[in-house]
Amino acid sequence: AVVSTQSTGGDEIAPKPAKRARINPADSSNRQRVIIDFCNNAIDEVDELAKQVMECQHLNVRVAEQPFQLQFVNPSGELQSRLKASGFGAWGCQAMSADVSSLSDLFPVQDIVYLCPDSENVISELDESKVYVIGGFTNQGENGVKRAGGYSHARLPVEEGDNIGMVEMFQIIMHCREIGNMEEAVKFVFHPPRSK
Repeated sequence: AVVSTQSTGGDEIAPKPAKRARINPADSSNRQRVIIDFCNNAIDEVDELAKQVMECQHLNVRVAEQPFQLQFVNPSGELQSRLKASGFGAWGCQAMSADVSSLSDLFPVQDIVYLCPDSENVISELDESKVYVIGGFTNQGENGVKRAGGYSHARLPVEEGDNIGMVEMFQIIMHCREIGNMEEAVKFVFHPPRSK
């Protein structure tokens, strides 16, 4: 996806993604599956979670060159209400599943990879056979591996100690799919190129 970068007084501002015509993920050539799982989010995070969900969905259907097979699981009733009030249903092409007791009910265990900031496994590229799970909690903390609940886990190649949220994780995955290099995707998100 083409992006524009703005700067003011020499200070760099994160790039503003360029919109394109909306593509239904069902018609996308990108078959990579990405799950955002809300099973561990706290009730007082609902407003921020709703904003992040809408941003991820916008990035997927209006910015990514080819949308991911993005699914949201285990949203609370309050979160679903906030999203509906924000027009989530109007997008019409993203899946949301409530009351999923285990991700293995949806996908083979061997396909699931939980993205955790404290995992010792560093992911360098995307594997289309895998289902990448982003924890739907806004503070990714140091208990990601524990929250992964026994599934395979990995972390993005960010600097140790960096605390990245749902939207940043999705942006990195999106850019990796488009440029084919996870480390370059991280640089693009955290150190966007200056406009000429």
